[in-house]
Amino acid sequence: MTIAKELLKQRYYEPIKEQPELFVGIELEYPVVNLSANATDVSLTKQLLVYLLDNFDFQADKYDSDNNPIQLIDKASGDMILFEVSYNTIEFAFAKAERISEVEERLDTYLSIIQPYLQNHNHELQGWGVNPNWAKNDNRPVKSPRYEMLMDFLELSRAKNDPFFHDYPEYGSFICGSQVQLDVSKTSYLRVLNAFNQIEGPKAVLLANSEFWGSDWDLALSRDVFWENSMHGVFEENAGVFP
Repeated sequence: MTIAKELLKQRYYEPIKEQPELFVGIELEYPVVNLSANATDVSLTKQLLVYLLDNFDFQADKYDSDNNPIQLIDKASGDMILFEVSYNTIEFAFAKAERISEVEERLDTYLSIIQPYLQNHNHELQGWGVNPNWAKNDNRPVKSPRYEMLMDFLELSRAKNDPFFHDYPEYGSFICGSQVQLDVSKTSYLRVLNAFNQIEGPKAVLLANSEFWGSDWDLALSRDVFWENSMHGVFEENAGVFP
């Protein structure tokens, strides 16, 4: 255990700076929703990235096995626009910023381009934690090794015959979330971790928006169940808050 702790310290603690520059990193995921309550047209979502690539200052960073662009980088900011797990979900992964308002401004710029394009085809990005048309959508993963491996891993629960697992191992293709990364110093990191632990419960309730549409789950926080009662949740350290 002493050796393990020392290795963890070398890997995670020692690189932390005493007085770092303070930046924020933000990732936002949005379902692409068909406004007619039908399945998301994945040919449209694939064409959306081609449209951005052809008409604005993006470059393609990754392609799927069919040679469709699946991750774009904004040349000016370094922000990325990509598919998250399936072709039904768009993620904005913002480069580091000094202020949250910078990220908001860049998001507004991207939405001013993307929403009109989708709305002209009866679709739009919406701010839900679960795609409302999940049951009708093509929930296969993006054709790339990373996402195909993830979905194959989650699918292993079907062979377990264990009531611990829910019946939706494909959930990765229709849930959406957000992440925030903050710079911390060696003197502040523990205080920051503990502060975020304390607000985790209230934050989840205040920002709950993951109703499992069309199911018998009477929950506004279904994302927690999807994660915790899946192959991810088999490993206890992957669920809940830090001890």
